[in-house]
Amino acid sequence: MQYSGDVHGYLQERVPELLDRLSEWIRIPSVAGVPERAHNLVRSANWLAAELRDTGFPTVEVWPSDNSAAVCAQWCGAPGAPTVLIYSHHDVRAVKDGNWDQTAPFAPVRRGGRLYGRGSSDAKGQIMAHLWGIRAHLAATGRTAPAGNLKFIVEGEEESGPGQLAGLLEANRQRLAADIVLFSDTLLWRADHPAICTSVRGMVEAELEIYGPLRDIHSGAASGPAPNPVFEHSRLLAQLHDAKGRITLPGFYDSIEGMSARRQAELAALPF
Repeated sequence: MQYSGDVHGYLQERVPELLDRLSEWIRIPSVAGVPERAHNLVRSANWLAAELRDTGFPTVEVWPSDNSAAVCAQWCGAPGAPTVLIYSHHDVRAVKDGNWDQTAPFAPVRRGGRLYGRGSSDAKGQIMAHLWGIRAHLAATGRTAPAGNLKFIVEGEEESGPGQLAGLLEANRQRLAADIVLFSDTLLWRADHPAICTSVRGMVEAELEIYGPLRDIHSGAASGPAPNPVFEHSRLLAQLHDAKGRITLPGFYDSIEGMSARRQAELAALPF
């Protein structure tokens, strides 16, 4: 039966239910990188899998990996429509008790229009926003399937560094094929101004070894002419950027396209 209101009306009426569901998920301490918490990462993945099935996704799978689990879901019932792959993660960072002096990290509390609890904004809240957006879309349109084709990949190792995700993506390349990837673990300009992030900064890892004297030398007698590895290291790092902040590595910008006039205008038009 079609819901008589619009998408926003549907969601406004169900905010308490949405927060109850999110709070239940936050109570699962899905801390990444801590072996004794590994079972909670699996619990968290299975909780999300159940929520996806309850939303209507006909294909939902939990993909186990070392001490963790990823969740894959598909709802492709719109032939000819674009396919969107939504990426996120359900693991959370380890807790420092000293940073939680007003609330407990896995006992969510509502205060001042916000929900405080580990994972509420990074990134369980974003995932729930996607799911409830789909529910609202179906209710407001009366459709039995989304107007586009949707795929989810929600991993459980984002906070602990490189894990099994690359292997999972390679092994399931065809199943995860999509026209666009929506990376939901990003930020808003402010609470009342939703945003879609169209690009993110990358990162290059490198290991650098600097060789110096084989033993300690007298700071007064030889520290001037003998190179100090700490100083040379600092000098090298300082030379990676010029006075304007541009990277100085030769050829770094050769394959990078400049910002278009349209994008410059879009950024200039933002009220921030």
